[in-house]
Amino acid sequence: MENKDGFPEMPHVSILQHALKIYTNNLYKVFENRYIKGEGCCQDLLNSSETPYDTEHIYVVYENHFSKNFGFMVRFNLPDQNIVCDCKKYSFSSILCCHYLHIFNIHCVPKIPD
Repeated sequence: MENKDGFPEMPHVSILQHALKIYTNNLYKVFENRYIKGEGCCQDLLNSSETPYDTEHIYVVYENHFSKNFGFMVRFNLPDQNIVCDCKKYSFSSILCCHYLHIFNIHCVPKIPD
């Protein structure tokens, strides 16, 4: 099933549905490709800190399940959904990288944060 713009309907993936609403068709396609790439990533939790008002997780995200020789450090603050990745792709393209999207997926983040 496809939507009016010819993209596949994925009603069970809320973040993709949100991306369809806020991005142009071309940007959505880039986002969708990064989301799919993020699905193939794996992570190691390096540190987790919790206070009554804050929860921060630090991960290394690897793009390949079979080789953990190189990964990017991702810091994710759960309450405000603030996220920072060492790859810095977001700084250059303003579209979330696959590392962000992988971490959002494991934490069930339903939409792209403002």
